[in-house]
Amino acid sequence: MTDTLLIIIGVLLTGILLAVAGLSWANNRQSLRRKRRLATYGGKGRAIAALPGKGMGSASLDLNSHASGADAKLAKWLPGAGKMRDLLARTGRPISLTKYAGATAGTVAVVFLVSAGILQWGLGLSLAFAGGAGFFIPLYVVRRMAKRRLAAFTSQFPDAIDLIVRALRAGLPLSEALISISQECPDPVGAEFRKVVGALAISRTIEESLWEIERTIDSAELRFFIISIATQIQTGGNLGETLGNLSGILRQRSQMRMKVKAMTGEARASAGVLGSLPFVIGLLMSFTNPAYIAPLFSDPRGWVMLAGGAIMLTIGVGIMAKLVSFEV
Repeated sequence: MTDTLLIIIGVLLTGILLAVAGLSWANNRQSLRRKRRLATYGGKGRAIAALPGKGMGSASLDLNSHASGADAKLAKWLPGAGKMRDLLARTGRPISLTKYAGATAGTVAVVFLVSAGILQWGLGLSLAFAGGAGFFIPLYVVRRMAKRRLAAFTSQFPDAIDLIVRALRAGLPLSEALISISQECPDPVGAEFRKVVGALAISRTIEESLWEIERTIDSAELRFFIISIATQIQTGGNLGETLGNLSGILRQRSQMRMKVKAMTGEARASAGVLGSLPFVIGLLMSFTNPAYIAPLFSDPRGWVMLAGGAIMLTIGVGIMAKLVSFEV
């Protein structure tokens, strides 16, 4: 009776998660069609900024900055919705809360079907494993995308500052120097500064525009840049010389960061191998000799061993990660 009830609960949960994923996909498709139709009319306003070759950024209809109705409803009961929105914005891709929820639901459903149907794990363990995988896998992917975009921004930013310095020394105002960055620098620096230029086109100040993009970048280098500009605007002085010095400091920080990464490469590789080894061995044994490893997942004593192993593995990986992480 208990097994039958667990099977019914597992099937219902899988069906609900697949339905949520399907509704999220349909909602995103409809939202994308709506944005394309609005962008057709919103594109007429791009002539205000008069930027040849590229759009005016956020001065046109900023369709991605407004949450859809489904996002607003989801944010009401989802804890930490604001932080999740900021994290999704840092990826530089149009990932909404509904799309993220659909990816989470799809991950849970797929992992549950694999663990319960193919690996023949217990339904309770399959549900717990699928829930954990559905929470951690999409979050890891999103954080990885945001981290990769931040690294690209950090590597390109000193060159963008040098471009501003050359424009200032040539006698151009700061606003024109920012326009040159938006046109000549590759993404993500060019994309973010196109938002700044778009905000300037609707009479926002330079400081406000720069702090607005800092929310979606979360870069210490960008904060140094904004503070330097704000200080020079309030107190006066040679902004070109200040930004030139800042560019040199940022390059030194980047070089130091690469040295630290090279020196800790062996330790990071060891941590990755040791942390993934139990999962790889367990997966291989599930395929090669499932009867041997089955008691680990079906017997309560095996569950206790799994819980203890997970706790010790988490502590060990956390200690190794702490040993190889350095603030530069």
